[in-house]
Amino acid sequence: MQDKLSLTRIIINAIDMNKLLLTLSAVALGASSLFAAPAGFSAVPFQGEAIAKAPASRAGEEGSMDFTLAGAPSSAYKLNNARKGSIVYLAFEFLPANCKMFAGAQVTAVSFYSAVNGNTQKNDINEVEAFIIPEANGEDFNPIVSKTATVGSTPNAYCTIAFDEPYTIKEDETFAVGYKFKVASINDFYLVVDEIPTTNLAGGWFAVGESGKMEWNNIASELGTLCIYATIKGDNLPKDGVKVPLVAVPSNVEPDQEFKATVTLANTASNSVNSVELEYYIEGQEPATKEVTLLSPIYYGQTYTTSISKLTFGEQKAGVPFTVTVTKVNGQPNTDTNASYTANFNCYDFATAYPHTYLLEEGTGTWCGWCPRGIVAMEYVSENYPEQFAGVAIHNGDEMAMSNNGEILTYIGITGFPSMMIDRTSFSDMSKTSEFDNLAKADAKSLAAVAELVGKIDSKGNIGITSSAKFLLDTKNSNDRYRMSYYITENGVGPYDQTNYYSGGNAGKLNGWETKPQSVSTIYNEVARVLVGDLPGIEGSIPYSLKAGQTYEYYTETKLDKVSDNPYFVTAFIIDNVTGEVVNSKQAQLVVDETGLADAAAEAKLAVIGSNGAIILNGQYTAATVYNVAGQLVATAAGESTIALPAGLYIVKADDTTAKVIVK
Repeated sequence: MQDKLSLTRIIINAIDMNKLLLTLSAVALGASSLFAAPAGFSAVPFQGEAIAKAPASRAGEEGSMDFTLAGAPSSAYKLNNARKGSIVYLAFEFLPANCKMFAGAQVTAVSFYSAVNGNTQKNDINEVEAFIIPEANGEDFNPIVSKTATVGSTPNAYCTIAFDEPYTIKEDETFAVGYKFKVASINDFYLVVDEIPTTNLAGGWFAVGESGKMEWNNIASELGTLCIYATIKGDNLPKDGVKVPLVAVPSNVEPDQEFKATVTLANTASNSVNSVELEYYIEGQEPATKEVTLLSPIYYGQTYTTSISKLTFGEQKAGVPFTVTVTKVNGQPNTDTNASYTANFNCYDFATAYPHTYLLEEGTGTWCGWCPRGIVAMEYVSENYPEQFAGVAIHNGDEMAMSNNGEILTYIGITGFPSMMIDRTSFSDMSKTSEFDNLAKADAKSLAAVAELVGKIDSKGNIGITSSAKFLLDTKNSNDRYRMSYYITENGVGPYDQTNYYSGGNAGKLNGWETKPQSVSTIYNEVARVLVGDLPGIEGSIPYSLKAGQTYEYYTETKLDKVSDNPYFVTAFIIDNVTGEVVNSKQAQLVVDETGLADAAAEAKLAVIGSNGAIILNGQYTAATVYNVAGQLVATAAGESTIALPAGLYIVKADDTTAKVIVK
């Protein structure tokens, strides 16, 4: 199959750590009627049996396992342009890495979840053909093996079709496993997915066609992985294998105070897992072991969570490693090579730490009838806790949407509307103000802080941002773990018509929205206009070696295509790219620069000149700072006329003058 979206394929194991991290939130969203599907699709929440029952259907079958790339089913989708009678093909690929693992074994059956008719709540797609096809199949449907069977009318039921002749897996090949059917109604929802967008496109292939002619496309990057399963049987399937895809520890703990680690175990073998032995240790401490007898066995693809309690660490230190290894499975040596996981935590006295400001990233849209809930929540925190919350409203599918809003929302984990991520670690349903009251009263503290934040905007939309970060402890910013990132937001946008499902009061009260009409002319605040830099933050914006209490200044620029007279704000936040969380944030209103950032140097009395090996400042100034093109502070001066520097491009800020100069 050719990748119609031109996205990079990444070969990963069947159990993806990111899926394990996001499955719970995806299931929660899928269970909500508030989900908004991407263009071209419509969605309903998945209402069928739990995926945990699927692999268990092979329990007791020696040398048999159900293989899948998917996580738990979350929603069922339909293609809006698929008519009654359209032929739909759904498949996932076995890539060479998996074929090598299962070489010589046989694919004997294909399993999947039946469709649901959104009107009748039954499955009316009864005849289904399971198949295995080569990778490069083009427009013609020429299966290697196939079998047609009739499935029942129960919606979202786990169905299995066994082949008359099994397919033997060959090493280093690529093939696809799937099923096809005719759409019975335009109300059929048949794309059952885990709703966890991924760059592993092997799990998301679909096609629509007539008379065996079709064009393959992919939904993995938008909707996640298709919930399709291949039954594999053989004498040499992997046994007694458990990987550790995740160990979760608190990001911050206090010296000599007990804390707990949560360990996720994943069965990667054909037999059930009933017990494991764990070895664990904090760096500098002696290893310890723990025997874990599972409350119920797990089969291939299933996970189990256990905990390790009464952990302590006695000194203030950043980035303390904690390692967990599964040494034995069912009393036998663990056969999985991904048996270890190392998490890191910071240990410090919370009383001396920096006050924490929560970043609130909201997914919203004027078309979303439940989104007034987010408007009310943002207004509440802005009025009551302006120093403890920094709000950013990311619009989708309306006049206020950014060009890359979909990419941003997917990255931070927002797939339903309205949704709000708090520090990119937890969801808020925004329905209770007490949630924000409790967070504010908790007096949260952080290891790092955005110490200073100043932003300027001129009439042409040029924006200059100066911020500084500081850390409580000496910290090694290994692999650019900590990075700065910025949002530019606008207040007073509109008016636009907001859809209001609370109208009439049938959905309950919502701060007066129940008395408003179904379409409300609304002025919007916290509207995201630009995310400055890359999604993981700006590379090199925080140095590698960080000293406790020292400030590290960073300067960057961006531009708005359109500028209004409304107030603009900059929200600066520090990202931890190991945990994915926002460590701390700060928000400030942009100052209007009447002279214009681009023309400031020309109009100012102070002339900034680049020369051989130095920057020359002709004129009077109080203090100057010089940044390289990466935004890092490289020099400061107070009254000197010459600043010696290596050759390169620099940004100079001297009092009210900002200029770019080249040192030769």
